[in-house]
Amino acid sequence: MVLNNLNRYAKLIFNQKMYFLARKYYFAVRKKKYRKYIGGERYCPCCGNHITEFIDFEYRSNHYNHQMYEEHYKNTICPVCCSLPRQRVAASYIEKEFDYLRKKEILFFAPSYAGEVCMNRLGLTWQSADLYQFADRKIDIQNMDIPDESIEVILCNHVLEHVPEFKLAIQEMYRVLKKGGILELSVPQFPNQIYTAQDGHSKEENWKLYGQADHLRIFGLDIKDTLTECGFTVTPVWGNECEEAAGCRIGPADYDIDCIYVCEK
Repeated sequence: MVLNNLNRYAKLIFNQKMYFLARKYYFAVRKKKYRKYIGGERYCPCCGNHITEFIDFEYRSNHYNHQMYEEHYKNTICPVCCSLPRQRVAASYIEKEFDYLRKKEILFFAPSYAGEVCMNRLGLTWQSADLYQFADRKIDIQNMDIPDESIEVILCNHVLEHVPEFKLAIQEMYRVLKKGGILELSVPQFPNQIYTAQDGHSKEENWKLYGQADHLRIFGLDIKDTLTECGFTVTPVWGNECEEAAGCRIGPADYDIDCIYVCEK
């Protein structure tokens, strides 16, 4: 709790340097706390640690619709950096494409803690972007104050479920990417849902239908068609294509199918 509060307060009232120092401190203390897991056959591509096992996701908070977590929450979280399976899929892609990405400037929308750890561990050049939370650049993904074709790589993982006009956000990302640029994207999806569902109107309905009150939808497999219609060439990368040691599989929620979409302009 103390570490979480330190991170939260640094994020709200201190400058960027203090924020990242707090994150570094949190990571070091957590690694020490969970050192009993260090050294094993499992591997987390976010923090780069070999570990004995992944631990269970704690979904007991009222922030989550528990019914969507009861089946797949076990053995899903890295004990060191708290990465989820879907974050390890993205990190596995980043590791694989390191030689390409290390030469690029990367815009990372709403990075998770595990995502930050991955990018910093690999020494990549990147900036965080967010409209509401602490970030290097305050950007509305639906209306970016960024010139056309000026960004080389965008990372956008589990952001579009929070955005009122997600198709507009995709169009904006396409607009600002350079020709040949890459968007790495993931969204919450049910495994067998074809069409995107966004029928909720209140926070209570969204919590019931989409797992969290701040989720406005859960996507269907039609997200690939939407990306293609916006101009992208899309290649899905599934968790079962990553090395087995990384534990990339469905979970912890029913809508975490552990797929990322690599979209080239």
